[in-house]
Amino acid sequence: KAKFVDWLSTELANTMGDRTQLENKWIDLLTQYRARVVGDGTSDTPFIGSSDVEYPMTAIHFEPIYADLMQTLHVPPNFWSITALRPDRVEHAKPLQELLKVIEREKIRMRDVNTVAFNDLIIFGTCIYKDHIAFKNTPYTTYDEGGNRVQRGRIVFNPKVDCIPLQRFWIPA
Repeated sequence: KAKFVDWLSTELANTMGDRTQLENKWIDLLTQYRARVVGDGTSDTPFIGSSDVEYPMTAIHFEPIYADLMQTLHVPPNFWSITALRPDRVEHAKPLQELLKVIEREKIRMRDVNTVAFNDLIIFGTCIYKDHIAFKNTPYTTYDEGGNRVQRGRIVFNPKVDCIPLQRFWIPA
């Protein structure tokens, strides 16, 4: 147990050390995107009293790319498209596509996920998705037609896709 704790603390320290350069790059990219005033509005470079207000060039280029990505993925009526690879499965493709359409609209909501994910994708160059399914079978008691008690199960199927912010994603060194 002690060896595992030592190994884990060493790996975390190495990972944090390796991320420092990357985190500094992220800070620079965010500062460039936000185009904040660094000082009091004046600078000594290139001449005394010149403005140090940054022009939001990254944000100007960001907006059309973001809009194009959202429009390309979320304007078509079906987010998922199904193609049968075997001839005997052709009649199953359309019902499966309709099922995925309902699951996407009711449970996954990829438009909401991509609203956050595309910010990381365009500003930092990377976005990370995490998918998981919450599955729960809850037993309950009910009565059948004859009035007898019957044990049944209520199944909850909840697929989910999340965007993981890059700041919370750690890759071992």
